[in-house]
Amino acid sequence: MARQPRIWVMITVHHLEHSRSQRILWLLEELGLPYEVKRYRRLPSLLAPPELRAVHPLGKSPLIEDSTLAGRVIAETGAIIDYLLTSYGNGRLAPRAGTTDRLGYTYWMYAAEGSAMTPLLLKLITDELPTRSPWLVRPVAAGIARALRQALVTPNLTAHIQLWEDTLGQMPWFAGEAFTAADIMMSFPVEAAADRAGAASMPHIKAWLDTIHRRPAYRRALERGGPYIYSNLFQSRLDGNHDAGRQGGGQDGGGGKPDELFHGGNSWDENTAPVYGPTPCLKTYKTLILPRLYPLRRRVGADIYHGCA
Repeated sequence: MARQPRIWVMITVHHLEHSRSQRILWLLEELGLPYEVKRYRRLPSLLAPPELRAVHPLGKSPLIEDSTLAGRVIAETGAIIDYLLTSYGNGRLAPRAGTTDRLGYTYWMYAAEGSAMTPLLLKLITDELPTRSPWLVRPVAAGIARALRQALVTPNLTAHIQLWEDTLGQMPWFAGEAFTAADIMMSFPVEAAADRAGAASMPHIKAWLDTIHRRPAYRRALERGGPYIYSNLFQSRLDGNHDAGRQGGGQDGGGGKPDELFHGGNSWDENTAPVYGPTPCLKTYKTLILPRLYPLRRRVGADIYHGCA
């Protein structure tokens, strides 16, 4: 019987620094697949550069290209992970279908982006809103942001962190007794919450972070990917500081510098940080903030009064 020719595979990762795409590099290292990295730097506004739109219409990262797909681009972290495991996993990093662990695995694969990132993104917005507003309305913006954090952001974020802690208190990994791609998927929201929302103080979350940061594949991915906002957590663990993470305002979300969730740990500079003019500010207020104010108007009024005092 004739021998089948071996198909040469090369994955190209369009990788944005300080972003979710770090998880794709980690997965590729765990699978031992050959890949190349095309790095993209964020703009001063923290947005992705326009060059990414030449790869995909949304201009987001991560994106991958597989040499076996004739130029087809795959977007979205979850979809990329599913594709890589289906195509090259050979049963690795995913529990067997039909098992209880598989149910948990599926839940965390979707929850990482579908649920966990929402309060973290809202925290980013409410933390940065006051400093990015025109100076004349900053006291008002601070009051609005404070009310939103107290009523919407903090309760939801606290609930997520507690769920993670309870889950990891019952099993070593998110999907059971074995490390899976669900742990890779959950790494970004958990690292973000450890860095800025006090999750690093939870013993089981901290132990899980210690474990993933010691994995050789995780370390290799950091070397390949370049600047990564949460590498400070990794380095602190190498240095023996198990209370790593800037927990400035704690879980109440108050105080400290604007959230560096998608920026870069110590690189924030108030003198060079972008300050948006009235039009983006008013657009943000009308589309994001105002619809949430009506059930909170009394509380917001009190917060604005104290913020202006």
